[in-house]
Amino acid sequence: QRGSRGVGGAQGREHYLATYKSTAMRHKILMNELEDSQKSLQKIIKRKVGVRSFKDMLLKKRKEMEEELALINEHLKEQEMKEGVAEEEEKATVAQIKLIQKTLGDVEDELEKAKMLAMGSGMLVEEEGWGDVAERK
Repeated sequence: QRGSRGVGGAQGREHYLATYKSTAMRHKILMNELEDSQKSLQKIIKRKVGVRSFKDMLLKKRKEMEEELALINEHLKEQEMKEGVAEEEEKATVAQIKLIQKTLGDVEDELEKAKMLAMGSGMLVEEEGWGDVAERK
């Protein structure tokens, strides 16, 4: 009897399907956020490398051109500030990615559970040969 495994009847099947759809949407959103954060991290890292490269060039110029030392030191301070900002952004983005990945893992577990419940209730069927599921019409 289906009712012995949880919510029974048509309401139970609709509940499982709704849970599956909701979890699938959360999964998709988190996947998009993860992709965006990973792209952002790559841009930040690239910018950080550029800032470091510019900082190194300025240090070399300071040794070569003492008469421009004051101007170079001003630029150096700006680049160090930018490097600090980039490092903080990197730390925050890495932390965000880790949180998203953990949450995504939890959502994937929920998604699989919801899928199994929805399939067990007969509201979803496995598509032949693809491992995907489809809503029973």
